[in-house]
Amino acid sequence: MRIINPQLEQNIKQKKPIKLDLGSGGIRMYYFVALDKLPNIRKNIPSFYSDVRFHIESINIEFHRSSICDKLLARCLTNLVNRNIHWQNFYERRLCHLFHAQQIRYILKPDKEYK
Repeated sequence: MRIINPQLEQNIKQKKPIKLDLGSGGIRMYYFVALDKLPNIRKNIPSFYSDVRFHIESINIEFHRSSICDKLLARCLTNLVNRNIHWQNFYERRLCHLFHAQQIRYILKPDKEYK
């Protein structure tokens, strides 16, 4: 299953970004992963009540590429941020307000071992 989550630009004057209220963009899909298969990061990830669980194949954060500067910066950021879940978590905690993502792509597979 492929899911593409477009990231909407947020008003800088807004006190609490919507992203922080709903959880981080890349971390959001881990809500549907079995608790014993969650990544080891410093963020508490809640589990939704659901009979279906997924295995996350990949999360790919993509950046805007509208200008020449964006293209150069996006290439460097994409390679750095998409290395692993720890870099994605760092991006979402520290850099997402400076460098906005265009979209986040998820590839999920149903977890058949979950009961």
